[in-house]
Amino acid sequence: MLKRKVMIDVTQDSTISRQAKRLPHRKNTIFTNKLLSGKSSVVQSHLARIADFIIPGDRIWWHYDGENVVFHDSIDEPNFRLERPPLSNYRSTSLKKIINVNRIWESCISSVKLQKLVVPTLRLKTRENGKLVFLDIQIRSATVKSVENISTEKVIIPPKKHNGKQVIQV
Repeated sequence: MLKRKVMIDVTQDSTISRQAKRLPHRKNTIFTNKLLSGKSSVVQSHLARIADFIIPGDRIWWHYDGENVVFHDSIDEPNFRLERPPLSNYRSTSLKKIINVNRIWESCISSVKLQKLVVPTLRLKTRENGKLVFLDIQIRSATVKSVENISTEKVIIPPKKHNGKQVIQV
């Protein structure tokens, strides 16, 4: 029985590999301006999961072409960069690794507030003194060399009150 199961697994792996080779090559992931402006919370959630790729800055793992954010994740991109974070398999991800990525994301947000880092989103949602704060950001073009174009405008939204009690917005 065990020998038969091993043979089936090998056959399945072989079939999957052959079929995968027939698929078109994956191109770079592109976040359109429409996605960036309309779904900033979704974009922020994604960036928080890949924070270790964001911290090296733009033009390493991503760039802004003036309209879209392009992530350098296709098969045509180099598979090694000096700024490469350690890659991990989702099956072997531990709570410690998740906490570390969350810590890196918090570091990214702090760097954005200090105008030391540009992140590929138009708006960041953070909390300051228990209040929900949106940081509106201008993504710099790949041709811009400074971070002077980053907006530091803050839109503070006070917590909602429900039946006289404060409700924290998430």
